[in-house]
Amino acid sequence: MFRRKKSAVSAEQILILHQRVAPSPGEIQQLVQAFAAGIAGSELDGVRISTHEVDQPTTDLALALVARFEGEGKVGPDAVGRTSTKPFETTKGPIVVAGVWREVPSMLRQKG
Repeated sequence: MFRRKKSAVSAEQILILHQRVAPSPGEIQQLVQAFAAGIAGSELDGVRISTHEVDQPTTDLALALVARFEGEGKVGPDAVGRTSTKPFETTKGPIVVAGVWREVPSMLRQKG
């Protein structure tokens, strides 16, 4: 059985912002894998993934949505500070993936 290192950081929620046509389940899986590949030690087992149709997917809009979810109690405190985002250009238009992590990943700590 494969065990994760203790340095793994697990995701609390993944948000996918898209225009008009929602990504298929296979596309969602690919986006999430590509997003997580940039987070050292990322752990996605059992993470909630939600898609959101918006006029223009941007990282600022993703962070605003995370802030709204925090205010509604859908994610934990300081969710915006624990969020990383990544934009993608796809054949269906721009997509932004945002991950709310249970703790601040080292890549976010370095940005300060």
